Amino acid sequence: VEAAGKTLKPSQIVDGFFGTLLRMAGDERRGGMTFLRLLGRTLTEPSEFIRAFLAHEYKEVMDRYKEALFKALPDVPKAEIVWRFHFMLGATSYAIAGTDALRLVTDWQIEDEDSVDRLDRLVPRLMSFLLGGLRAQLPQFSDGAATTEANSGPRADSK
Repeated sequence: VEAAGKTLKPSQIVDGFFGTLLRMAGDERRGGMTFLRLLGRTLTEPSEFIRAFLAHEYKEVMDRYKEALFKALPDVPKAEIVWRFHFMLGATSYAIAGTDALRLVTDWQIEDEDSVDRLDRLVPRLMSFLLGGLRAQLPQFSDGAATTEANSGPRADSK
């Protein structure tokens, strides 16, 4: 959806990027979960060719999301937003890659209804996690440097 120059809420931006990506998993005509797992693995283990291709192919789109986040979170340093987006992309890539790390930790049993193949549960969980990370308190660094508004964190929004 076009913002037409309006400032969007961070939750709208996150849903527009990550939510749309995750909802693609339910569309079998476009490859569904198989496509998402391939994409997730491509993003978590990219070759130099793939990295260059994706950077070129999606530059305009990525720039639009970056600028929307900068505008939505004016009190958060731009470098912090870039890092948080990087972490959000990593978490999403890992979640959709199908590595199923939940089963690697043998003592942490989950019920079948909570498996990674349950998009109706994965999507709300991941979206909640991503928004929590985006809104987290800003870090203070050990060298004494602090990010802007370090004690208050990003502006809260109610979705």
